[in-house]
Amino acid sequence: MRCKFLIVASLFVGLSSCVSKKKYVAALRLHQNWEDRANALADELSQEREVQADLRRQVADVDYRFNQLRMDSIQRQAAVNTCLENLQRSNHKMETLRLTLDSLAMREIAVEVEQTANPLLSKMESTLKKRFRQYSDSEISYTTTNEKIKMIFSDSLLFQRASLKLNSRGLRSIGTLSLVLEKYPQIQVVVVGHTDDVPIRRKNIRDNWDLSALRASTIVRILHRDFNIDAHRLTIQSQGQFDNLASNNSPSGRASNRRTEIILNPPPPKDKVRTLSP
Repeated sequence: MRCKFLIVASLFVGLSSCVSKKKYVAALRLHQNWEDRANALADELSQEREVQADLRRQVADVDYRFNQLRMDSIQRQAAVNTCLENLQRSNHKMETLRLTLDSLAMREIAVEVEQTANPLLSKMESTLKKRFRQYSDSEISYTTTNEKIKMIFSDSLLFQRASLKLNSRGLRSIGTLSLVLEKYPQIQVVVVGHTDDVPIRRKNIRDNWDLSALRASTIVRILHRDFNIDAHRLTIQSQGQFDNLASNNSPSGRASNRRTEIILNPPPPKDKVRTLSP
């Protein structure tokens, strides 16, 4: 820019003989104004270049930090995924341990039950299942505890509907039971009659309580009279329609409720027998 000024100045000097001094001075001022403006624009351009360079540095810094954050995020997500996998494995291991502990606890309970089980009842239960193996579970079922064996005879196996007389299969099943009772003379027998809630319509039977009691007494009389089971071992109970296994709202439920339970009780352990002084 200053070089141009010298050239122009030289031209003015060369032409000073051709122009007036007033015009020469005006031209010099105009040129100075142009030079000042050009210098100002150059300074402004330089400043803008510095601003632009600073912005580029800022952009590069932001981009670098963004990449760092992205890498950190990826690493942290990987760490989170690893933690979740470890947690899942830990949960699975805990569940496995819990099931193992439950299994061990059940085995321990089974061992305790086996150790505390009444050996007489265990032996008798085995005998009963062998003797009654020809009957289905719907005809005869068992519930066994350390204190008793409960045999549940279906109504259809023993009696005709609303009848007090045993049918042929019912009589055979009671005869089979008597053979087991003869083998275990210390067992006490409770015969419990049950009915559904359908009212009974017979002149000689007042209600379902009466029906269940009469049926229980029928079985007890046959055990004593026909199979010579000691009467002192035999007890009758009547529940009528008031101890249901199922709802009476369906035919299958009523059929389940019409039943006879024969409860077999062992004698009490000697340490539980209390002798009363006269």
